[in-house]
Amino acid sequence: MNYRSAGWDPGFTPQDVTALASVTEGPVLVAGDPGLADELSCPDAGILHEPDITVGATNPADVRAAVRFAADFRLPLAVTAPGHQAPPKGGVLVSTRRMNRVHLDRRSRTAIAEAGVLWRDVVDRAAELGLAPLVPSYPGAGIVGRKHGWAAGHVRAIQVVTADGDFRHVTDGSDSRLFRLLCVSDPDDVGLGIITAMEFALFR
Repeated sequence: MNYRSAGWDPGFTPQDVTALASVTEGPVLVAGDPGLADELSCPDAGILHEPDITVGATNPADVRAAVRFAADFRLPLAVTAPGHQAPPKGGVLVSTRRMNRVHLDRRSRTAIAEAGVLWRDVVDRAAELGLAPLVPSYPGAGIVGRKHGWAAGHVRAIQVVTADGDFRHVTDGSDSRLFRLLCVSDPDDVGLGIITAMEFALFR
């Protein structure tokens, strides 16, 4: 698409979009691309996302590429996943709905869930092992789609792409300050970075 013929200049070119798409596994979409409307669909019909560019992340490397792209072109950065409400206009939007893998460990009674996982998915998988997570009142919410609140004390580790584009595995022991900030921060505020996965406790 010729962005400038549409009357706006996001600061990057089609060649820049192609370069970003070449280093991501998930789709990279701009206005007019097929599939963009589905990518931006939201349960709240009153929310209309109009990002300059959308990255449908499938892994932390895709998130990292999107974060660095936003930094390189000085664009606002936002994230959308189950439970998220991203800013409605401009910038780079990272969609993590494809990051929906869950790993359960019966022995340690822990779960590692990616950012696009819903709580109900963890509940169903854990029930097969006779275990359960502490879940919010609405299990259809995403695991990082809300402040962790009363469940924050049961988070063991957080994987995050920080605002400077680094991928980090953060625990209370490795970086207690960042870990605690991530546990209580609003997931829609990407000032600390974009969470890509969490490890948390399960209970009998």
